[in-house]
Amino acid sequence: MRHLVGFILAVSFLLVSCSSGGKVEPPDTVARFRVKTSDGRTITERDILGKPTVLVFAVSWCDACTLEFAFAESLKSAWGDSLNIFIFTPEPESVFAKGYRFSIPYASVDKSIFQAFDVSSVPQRILLDKDGNELIRVLGADRSMDDEFVANLLGNKE
Repeated sequence: MRHLVGFILAVSFLLVSCSSGGKVEPPDTVARFRVKTSDGRTITERDILGKPTVLVFAVSWCDACTLEFAFAESLKSAWGDSLNIFIFTPEPESVFAKGYRFSIPYASVDKSIFQAFDVSSVPQRILLDKDGNELIRVLGADRSMDDEFVANLLGNKE
């Protein structure tokens, strides 16, 4: 029951905050976090250091989020292991994974992870450099930002 209440609160929060797109200013430092991913790993902010990292904040029922999933999958295909990619969702894993087969690790997280990365709406895609510095943040599934996002990624290739 407690999980259901938490899920309903998270969905309510995201329903009012689903975004249409744009670029937002990044916070100054990478947030501290610890989450368990769908592939069984526990990751922290230290695990994103050493190579560029893409963080996608999304939910399964958001149409714009499905575009972000496809974009993230294309990045994984193009970059392979030279890029960290993680999807964070407030949904329980059983709900989130129901309609998708992800090759990208995802984590069901509480609102503190969204707050730590200053994410108040979905989808959001954040690119961090190998030192954990935020390079670009895309709010909503704004396809006009894809070229700039990839240019930032290419500028930080190892």
